[in-house]
Amino acid sequence: MVSKPTRRRSLSRLISLYAGGGLFLLASLFGFIVQQGVSTFVEGALHDKAQALARQLAVVSLDAVLMRDYGTLARYVEDLVKHRDVLYIRIRRDDGEILGQAENVAERARASHRGTVEEPIMLLHNRIGDVTVEYDSGRADAMILQLRVLGIIGIFAVTLALFVLLRNLLQRRMIRPIQQLAAQINPLSEQPPAPIPADAPQEVEQLAATFARLRSEVAEHIDQVERANQLTRAATERLCREQRLAAIGQLAAGLAHGLNTPLGNIKGYAQMARRQTADQELRERLEVIEKQAATCTGIVSSLLTAAHQPNPVGQRVDLAALARDVVQLTRPLMQERGVENVAVEGDAQVPAWADPAALEHVLFNLLSNATHAGCTALILRAYSEDGLAWLEVEDNGPGIPETMHDTLFEPFVSSKPAGEGTGLGLYLCMTLLHAMQGGICLAESRPGRTLFRLRLPMDNPQPGQPLPESEKITSCLTRS
Repeated sequence: MVSKPTRRRSLSRLISLYAGGGLFLLASLFGFIVQQGVSTFVEGALHDKAQALARQLAVVSLDAVLMRDYGTLARYVEDLVKHRDVLYIRIRRDDGEILGQAENVAERARASHRGTVEEPIMLLHNRIGDVTVEYDSGRADAMILQLRVLGIIGIFAVTLALFVLLRNLLQRRMIRPIQQLAAQINPLSEQPPAPIPADAPQEVEQLAATFARLRSEVAEHIDQVERANQLTRAATERLCREQRLAAIGQLAAGLAHGLNTPLGNIKGYAQMARRQTADQELRERLEVIEKQAATCTGIVSSLLTAAHQPNPVGQRVDLAALARDVVQLTRPLMQERGVENVAVEGDAQVPAWADPAALEHVLFNLLSNATHAGCTALILRAYSEDGLAWLEVEDNGPGIPETMHDTLFEPFVSSKPAGEGTGLGLYLCMTLLHAMQGGICLAESRPGRTLFRLRLPMDNPQPGQPLPESEKITSCLTRS
């Protein structure tokens, strides 16, 4: 049988309950003591009043005995009994003769409690009789009962007022600030902590300082864990890529040994046959065979290049002149594929430190990707800025899908249909540029405009200091 969870009481409720109960007990004890004192006082006052009346009657009775005026004494006693508090009076001599006696029958019957006082009649130190006075003490009890009821009501009212005051004070000075602190202790919350009220107790301020310190420590720990996870993911992804590239390297090495010779023979015999025949249709077919063999050779070469760490040799080059030369070499091929306008803009001369062959490979790859994407215009823009050499490659093609922007420079990522690309071109461009202490990034891509930006050092960089990972991509985005 599953037990129900215990419902926890709030701190405000517990403090108010204990404080209110304590105040009620204290007020009840104080009220009880006051009531007992008042009861004793009232009963003593009635007893003293009756005793004083008895003494007065003893004096009057002595005069009446000496003067033998018993009628006046009887009338005086009857007048006294008419008073509400006096129920019965009797004046008697020692020989048993009643000198005066009166009784309030109705009040005596209703009286629940009666008190009796006896006072002797003295003549020269000799007792000659006594006076008995009976009074109604029930009126005092009724008065005490009323006082008790009023006292209980007063105690309850005072206790309730103190309870409400204490509860509001605790809620405003302690509970509410603690609740605010509890709501802000989440280290992942983006809301800044609310200021502690100026009239908050010192303990709340100390608690707020502790919460702030814990929040900072937890947030820092979360950041450290997140950074460690990012490094772990990056290392895992890099390891997977390297393992895939190693496998491709082994496969490419075998393919190169097995395919290069047959592909070379096919290409050579196709060229020889094309030169020796005059049949135009046959020449076109032989040209297709030659191009397909060259394509296969290029694929094997790309696989081998991707599997080995590039080691370009840097030298001083004119980035603008190199861009013009590459455009001049590729212009016929690009025009065959529908590129109507190819221009080189920017500075006339842009000195840079790079490997010309590796840089030509990068540019050939970017221009080839743009033409395959279906662009009709290409612009290469070379300039120097902030001590760096820059080269932008812009086309008016359909753009690169946004889902590929984050993984564009990873190996085996391609937007081409299956069988038409290896997905290694941009990865090789990035690898070659990083080896030259440069960088490449996709600055913009949308339908009608795709812009790649390349960055190279203008002078010979310090050897043995590769570009930090955080700068390989972001550093080439400094120009808007």
